[in-house]
Amino acid sequence: MRAARRLTTRQARWAMFFTRFVFTLTYRPGSKNVGADALSRQHDTEERPVDDAPMLPESCIVALVVWELDADIARAQRDEPSPPTCPEGRTYVPASVRDRLIYWAHTSASSGHPGIGPTVRALAGKYWWPTLAKDVRVYVSSCSVCAQSKAPRHLPVGKLHPLPIPQRPWSHLSVDFLTDLPPSQGHTTILVVVDRFSKSCRLLPLPGLPTALQTAEALVTHVFRHYGVPEDIVSDWGHQFTSRVWKAFMQHLGISVSLTSGYHPQSNGQVERVNQEVGRFLRSYCQDRPGEWAEFLPWAEYAVNFLHHSSTGMSPFQCVLGYQPVLAPWTPSQTGTPAVDDWFRRAAGTWEAVQARLRLTVCRQKIFADRHRREAPVYRPGDRVWLSSRNLPLRLPCRKLAPRFVGRVNAVTYRLRLPPTNVLTPRFMCLSSGRWWLVPFRGVRCGRSVSPPPRTSRGPRRTPSAPSLTRGAGRGASSTSWSGRGTARRSGAGFR
Repeated sequence: MRAARRLTTRQARWAMFFTRFVFTLTYRPGSKNVGADALSRQHDTEERPVDDAPMLPESCIVALVVWELDADIARAQRDEPSPPTCPEGRTYVPASVRDRLIYWAHTSASSGHPGIGPTVRALAGKYWWPTLAKDVRVYVSSCSVCAQSKAPRHLPVGKLHPLPIPQRPWSHLSVDFLTDLPPSQGHTTILVVVDRFSKSCRLLPLPGLPTALQTAEALVTHVFRHYGVPEDIVSDWGHQFTSRVWKAFMQHLGISVSLTSGYHPQSNGQVERVNQEVGRFLRSYCQDRPGEWAEFLPWAEYAVNFLHHSSTGMSPFQCVLGYQPVLAPWTPSQTGTPAVDDWFRRAAGTWEAVQARLRLTVCRQKIFADRHRREAPVYRPGDRVWLSSRNLPLRLPCRKLAPRFVGRVNAVTYRLRLPPTNVLTPRFMCLSSGRWWLVPFRGVRCGRSVSPPPRTSRGPRRTPSAPSLTRGAGRGASSTSWSGRGTARRSGAGFR
């Protein structure tokens, strides 16, 4: 206290008081301070009676607090008494009251829709019956509010299903657009065409986002006339590839049209990867002069086709042409033209080697991808599912508090029966990088659903109907409807 620089008012008063005395403060352990410690304790051997009378007078007590559920359990125990195996200190719950008790413990505001484990522990502290954990698991798994509000914690469902491996170069193509580029020589868009066999690409500059007919003409002019008409073209759900003009054009040429799933770019991952490489190349050489990217586009195409590809074990040039161009321009001593038969034999051998390497690559990619996934649930026509609302344009006051879920081309892709006014693609994956999810609908158990969006000037509010599943949509695809509430931003109707 004497060495302290700042003292409170109380400390300063006591400091002035102790200045009258001369003393020294030293520390003494409690084991050596027995005498002072004994004198500081109060010794009392008198036994005083304990008064059990309530602190409040009887005039302030109305009645004892009795929960209605406890009263119902007591009445139900008259017909179903407690078995001898019931643990001491717990109340046995007859079968007729169990659902109400689980509903109260799971949905009350004091619990807040907990998971299976917390709900079991909340009930097991006071109540008991033989199948408590099993009944809680079934109930919580079928809670509609939990299905809409909680984020999934399990592994992504659905194993990897690679696309079939082509037999020759430029027989199976993937197409996509690179848009929103700065104007360069009158071009703002790049049409990217990738051969799924050799991984070679063609980059076609366009003045803007083309129509379906312009896209088909560009492919015929720059791709088909050099490599022949392909057998299949994979694309996303852009308006160019879903129009009747595109479908009729490809049908006349005998080309199969394959559309990817909604919000699942992995289905067309090869062209997406080329888009990244092209963007990296143009940024490397055009970051200071973005208006000149069209001049570097041919070199970007040459670089992508020249470099070694890990899936094929060789460059796209070597796979298609049968030889690898040198990095520098050719000199006269390097120009040797092999015989035609020798060229075809080497080309056939190269394609066989590429096919074998692609099979190994696909198997390796599938093994690595399936380590972090689980089997996809099997949906049948008539099943009801929840659809993730992450990319749904819900018209709600607060997106933060919107429900997480509202609610087959192959084993993990399904086609949903959406309302006619909906603007979304009807095909969805069981998983899509966490974006689209289909969750089995196990029935409404909690007795409430998400409130519908408010009325707006766009149209009256409608009530969604139960989901269903149909067959025959597209190539052997099945379609699954979904349940939940929500209104599309560009339509005035609720989801059906």
